[in-house]
Amino acid sequence: MMQLFDGRGNLLLTEFVLNSNFSNLKVFAADQNQESNPKIGIGGIETAGPQRGPGYQIFESNGTLSQIQFLFDSEF
Repeated sequence: MMQLFDGRGNLLLTEFVLNSNFSNLKVFAADQNQESNPKIGIGGIETAGPQRGPGYQIFESNGTLSQIQFLFDSEF
């Protein structure tokens, strides 16, 4: 789960991310297009389920999900 707060500590949103099959979760800042529009990345390793392997989600600064990417395809 990710929670996003404004500069005064007010909770803006709560978002459930990835799923319970993920371990080793990391949160990182991402600016994919070098557009100075910071995004929030959450990644980890799926230990069960169809993908099994590393993956991540990228959220806009307002909490909107913009990308889900698994690093290996399901045939790997």
